Amino acid sequence: MVESPFGRRELKLVLVVVLGTLLIGAGMLLTVRLNEAIDERVRVGAETTGRVTHVERFKITSSFSATRLTVDYTFDGVRYRERFSSELDESEFRVGELLDVRVDRTDPTLAATPDGYATEDLLLQVPTVLAGLGLVMIVISLALIRTGPRRDQVGRRNPIAPGPGPGGRSMRSRRLMDGQRVPGKGKRPSRGVFVVIRHLRPGHSQGVDTQACTHAPTVRESTVNDAIRIRRAGPDDAAAVDALVREIAAHEGESEHVGATPDRWREVLGRADVTVLLAERDGEALGYVSAQRRLHMWSGTDILALDDLFVRAEARDGGVGRRLMVALAERAAAERLVIRWEVKPENEAAQRFYRRLGGIIFPKMVVRWLPENYLPLLEDGS
Repeated sequence: MVESPFGRRELKLVLVVVLGTLLIGAGMLLTVRLNEAIDERVRVGAETTGRVTHVERFKITSSFSATRLTVDYTFDGVRYRERFSSELDESEFRVGELLDVRVDRTDPTLAATPDGYATEDLLLQVPTVLAGLGLVMIVISLALIRTGPRRDQVGRRNPIAPGPGPGGRSMRSRRLMDGQRVPGKGKRPSRGVFVVIRHLRPGHSQGVDTQACTHAPTVRESTVNDAIRIRRAGPDDAAAVDALVREIAAHEGESEHVGATPDRWREVLGRADVTVLLAERDGEALGYVSAQRRLHMWSGTDILALDDLFVRAEARDGGVGRRLMVALAERAAAERLVIRWEVKPENEAAQRFYRRLGGIIFPKMVVRWLPENYLPLLEDGS
């Protein structure tokens, strides 16, 4: 009779692995269902604006955490205060920010946002809890299966068991690799809806990373931010600025439109109405933001027209873009100048970033009238 290589203990652990796998699958299926529910609520819900009154970070598992928002909004003349959360989101919010809220017309206490936040009736954390529990069950079971005693080693010595290895450890003993973790889900992509978010204190300049308001910065963010220096570029930086401009043009597939040369940049960087801020680490340029001061006809005041914000690939996701924008805001704050710029409708990641800064995004078409298009009108005399 052939003896099974597994004892009761091993079989039980295998069943636990199977159960853990089923829990992970259930979590993934529930995630799809909840996302569909949020999509439907956003699609058919009545539009209103909510104001964040409280921001809270809370643990889902030992490894994952999420953001809970308390939001005030008004529907049909009635004011509501509800708690919103997401399945797993590392977004940054500040008290006083405005959110685009979609409200259930039959029950206004049920609401959602285009960014994937919803009132807590949807229990958005359940999928992550199920998946986390299933993962823990699988990891622990596999560890016990590999390191635990064999059935024939319990109560008697196995005559064919391998002898001790170096250091007296059994050659059958193995250690699981540490340090592996399953990355959490990222932020749900925007549905292309333009959202208006405004700070309670207009013109307020954040001198520190806003992540400090809701959660501690990661090791990478702290290291990068501590080493970054933001300074205004001068004529001597013409070559560095020219290289950065050509990089962003290549990234956007518009290299053929770049006509400025380092010599021309040397002239431009000496102008008082032009501001180019460089982000550097150890003397190496990581990115830049450029803007020009100009007159806004309707208001009769000057504004800062932001032209480019660019961070090199190796320095992204470390707070460099935020540092550049905050530095530009510091220069505009003294005269409370409005900063204005354009963003492509399909660039949803940039839109989310600008909304977190307090930018107000609204749709508007940009028209270019090229000389080759208007000169024929002058020649015809029409």
